[in-house]
Amino acid sequence: MTDEFLSQDELDALLKDIGTEDKKGDSLSQAIKEFFNSGTTALSIVIGKEVTLDIKDVKEGTIKDLAADVKEGVAVNLDFTEGVKGSCMLVLSPQLAVKIADLMMGGTGETEDLELNDIKLSAISEAFNQMIGASTTSFSEKTKEKINISTPKAELLNKESSFLKSEDPGLRFEMDVKIEDCGSFEAQLLSEKALAEGLGKMFHPDKEEPLAQKQVESQEKVKVEPAKFQEFEKPQAGVVESSTHFDEKLELLLDVPLRVVVELGRAKMTLKQVLDLNIGSLLELDKLTGEPVDILVNGKLIAKGEVVVVDENFGVRITEIVTPRQRLYSLKEKDIT
Repeated sequence: MTDEFLSQDELDALLKDIGTEDKKGDSLSQAIKEFFNSGTTALSIVIGKEVTLDIKDVKEGTIKDLAADVKEGVAVNLDFTEGVKGSCMLVLSPQLAVKIADLMMGGTGETEDLELNDIKLSAISEAFNQMIGASTTSFSEKTKEKINISTPKAELLNKESSFLKSEDPGLRFEMDVKIEDCGSFEAQLLSEKALAEGLGKMFHPDKEEPLAQKQVESQEKVKVEPAKFQEFEKPQAGVVESSTHFDEKLELLLDVPLRVVVELGRAKMTLKQVLDLNIGSLLELDKLTGEPVDILVNGKLIAKGEVVVVDENFGVRITEIVTPRQRLYSLKEKDIT
């Protein structure tokens, strides 16, 4: 084994979080677990069952050696393209793969049929597209580092793939995935060592000096003052507000096009239900008859109203609206800044 690899003692310490707080900060397994668990909530929502994930063991070697005893299953390829770069492969056991596919397609998860066809693989791809998307967003928010990953695609494990034949240093994380009312299943993550270390550094950045010391030095170098924001004066009763300065600024934005959408309601459907839609199908929305519809501007709710017909055209009569100041701040926060 070359000097590029961690010793088994170091791997055990990383996995079990043994030692000082600094060692915990360098835990690769903790970072990997955090990344994937950030998306299990999204996966739980799309399959309708609670999902939890844990790491049982981690081993190091070349990717080729680590893949030698990987069992058959479904491979989900993940290519990190921004923030940290590299490739990894999540290998699902056949039992886990068919459970996820069955739940995605509206089943109960009780199937014992291990056959995996194109439709089931597409369902698995969509499930992990949602999960990895949520993981990327959540991990980026926690680490304050932007991460991008190519769209994950599920396919039957091919032991002859170029990734599994790589001689590059790698890590293999043994995972235990539990699905509510369905049981516990095996999964494995094969990752380039550099990628795993990159995620670990992002999740636990090295601390060169105590934060308090940095704050003191910063205060010595820079004079910090509380931020001051302009407040709009409230007009007195019976008096028309004439804020010339504000009006001049607002006029610069009056030609900005905004997208106005009237939302009648929403519906939550499984992939199977969507595939079964046909001409004449009815969708039951989450709003009752006669309930006000939502009026959104660039995705922000600004008013509610009722549907009317004007000269054979549909329209909406506004029945409830937020204050102009609230509307302005809402639009400015999302679209103008």
